[in-house]
Amino acid sequence: MKTRVLLIGAAALAIAIAGCGDDNLQTLNQLPDTSVIAESPYDIEGGRAVRFELAGEDPDGSVVAFEWRVLIDMTSAASQPWTRTVDAELVLKFADGESMENRVFQARSIDNAGGDDPTPASVEFSPISLAPEVIIDYPDAAPSITCRSVPLAPRMGWSARDRDARGEAVSTRYILLSTGTGSCLTQLQFQLANPFYDIASDDPRWSDWVTYELAEDRPNPSASVRLENLVLGENYLFAVQARGADGALTKSFDWDRNVRHFQTSENLFPLLAVNSNVLGVRSFVGTNNFVSVEVLGGQELTFELSGSADSYGSGIDGYRWGQDVVDPADPNDPGWGTPFGLGGGFQSVSFSYSQGTHNFVVQVRDDNGAITQAVYQLQVVQAPPYETRRDILLVDDFPSDQAMFLEAEWDAAWQDLLTSVAPGFDPSQDVIDTQAQPNELNLAKLLEYKTVIWFVSPSSQTFLATRLSPPSLLTPANNWLEAYQRIAGNLLLVGPGALLGSVSNITSNFRQPTLYDVPSAPPFGFGVELAGGILTNRGRRFWPYSGFCLEATDFVRPAAGLIFGELAGPLNIARSSGCDAMLRGGVSNEFLLANPGAGALVTDLRPTDARRNLEPGYFAQFEEFYNVNVTVRQVTLEVRDCFTPMFVLKSRRDEGEVDPSLCPQPGLPSPLQDVPVGFMSTLFSDSKPVVGSADFVWGFHPLSFESNDIAASLRWIIGDNWQLPVNP
Repeated sequence: MKTRVLLIGAAALAIAIAGCGDDNLQTLNQLPDTSVIAESPYDIEGGRAVRFELAGEDPDGSVVAFEWRVLIDMTSAASQPWTRTVDAELVLKFADGESMENRVFQARSIDNAGGDDPTPASVEFSPISLAPEVIIDYPDAAPSITCRSVPLAPRMGWSARDRDARGEAVSTRYILLSTGTGSCLTQLQFQLANPFYDIASDDPRWSDWVTYELAEDRPNPSASVRLENLVLGENYLFAVQARGADGALTKSFDWDRNVRHFQTSENLFPLLAVNSNVLGVRSFVGTNNFVSVEVLGGQELTFELSGSADSYGSGIDGYRWGQDVVDPADPNDPGWGTPFGLGGGFQSVSFSYSQGTHNFVVQVRDDNGAITQAVYQLQVVQAPPYETRRDILLVDDFPSDQAMFLEAEWDAAWQDLLTSVAPGFDPSQDVIDTQAQPNELNLAKLLEYKTVIWFVSPSSQTFLATRLSPPSLLTPANNWLEAYQRIAGNLLLVGPGALLGSVSNITSNFRQPTLYDVPSAPPFGFGVELAGGILTNRGRRFWPYSGFCLEATDFVRPAAGLIFGELAGPLNIARSSGCDAMLRGGVSNEFLLANPGAGALVTDLRPTDARRNLEPGYFAQFEEFYNVNVTVRQVTLEVRDCFTPMFVLKSRRDEGEVDPSLCPQPGLPSPLQDVPVGFMSTLFSDSKPVVGSADFVWGFHPLSFESNDIAASLRWIIGDNWQLPVNP
């Protein structure tokens, strides 16, 4: 690495501009970030020297240069020019006789789009010492240009280190100054004040020096204070100073580093997160939070509670919850099942209801006495006796905007198919079209039936995608299909992209495959998260994993973007609909071994002519496969025992029916040959009304195969597995 040596005298600190750091940025450019490492000053001939190493990161490009400057008077920072360099190493030399007062070295990265780091890195130093570093790091907060809100008794915490002493002891102290009850200061007003808005090292209001000790606690007991007796609505400056082992002091006070500006407020409430095994994850702030949901009678409901007030400098004092609470404001209401429990860790409670309407109320309280409350209004839906229900409900969740002119043809084909197989099926009452009747489909409707066949498209406008999919990467939805299949009845979910539709609000955020049980974070899977001190795998909360034993789901070809690990270009595509779409559905050997006698009915699915030619309106790229990872990503999937492949994909190129113009490498074997595209799940077999029966998913469009083949497979599922009457 090339070293650039600079000689700086007292008069030379007014550094000339070598480049402009305030370039016009493109709207979408993400700005770089900068870090600086300084070595302790050392002797050289005729003086002293300090060496700095610069580093930068750019999230959407590259760092091409740095700009730096040295400041003595921080109040002049706004007018002090920057010097540009492409070197990542700088040595500043000081001649004998130079002033020993502290200086601040600042540096910022410049990216390839001309953008500069808006928060330059800095090191305070003198020619004989590096000043210790101290940063206020509690409460956490995003950078602010004015004051933040805190409660009347906030806790402030900080961390410190001596850059010279290599881990030797550092002492810290703090000061609290009132700036009145008027408008808050702005960052610019603070920076222009002389000096540092009256924060001075000799101010008698500084606390005593306390030795800083490393600790895992947050905030660190040796480097924190709870501020008492503050005035409501008043503005304050809070600053921390550090003293190194050699006596060096931090003399600069930097906004949002070792200075916080805040205003006291009563309108701060802790964050309450409620994770329910049935109702998903929800977050609440304040007291006006109501959730109204249907739950299944007899189903156990589990709620895990966690809270945080870190964002405004408070701790969690405790939780309480109750059932059928009449007046949540009354601490003596008989519905409260527990008083406020001490501590801020996870709390959990489980219960179930057989009938009626109930409420479940939960509160979290911070150590300033502020309470966040959530009220769950639970309407208990009872399943009618199994023998009184109708046999089969067909849910048509294939919007006409996707099916186009084939919608009517497909509707008729499904009705003919089920009428021929199931003697009790009546199209006039056993079909719900989610586009025409969206408000008629709910858990109570499903409970009128012993089994459900749900025909779904890969459209983002399906009922499955808009009503039952999770709203975010961290928030599983209340998917009542799982409640149904767990203890009420049996489900066959069928259609291209059948299960990925249940996470459709998420899949646009990352590339395929969707991996539910991986130790990595989005955007490349649902990885683990640290919550309340406990590692939980967020992917396991999602319905494809929790309801069907699935480790992974994927498309033949995503509608947009790349499959994980692929390179752009026609010769580097691992799979495509032109080459690898399913021509034929083969019955898996595992399925036949697990179901003796099924081979008499369930046979390979043969394509129709329309299927062979990939008819208009059928989206071959959305054919869905399961529990395999056909990418370059190194992930081992451990398939659970409750997953059994039923059909496997027989690809166009391996079956010898490809158009070379659509398949750039027709002679290569398909990576999708023999991957599961339909399966049976026995996850809930022991808790279903028909003990031992299974749920099924087919990730393809069944009406593009020979109707006799599909009818035979349905006859086995409905008759042999679900034990309902079927026509011979």
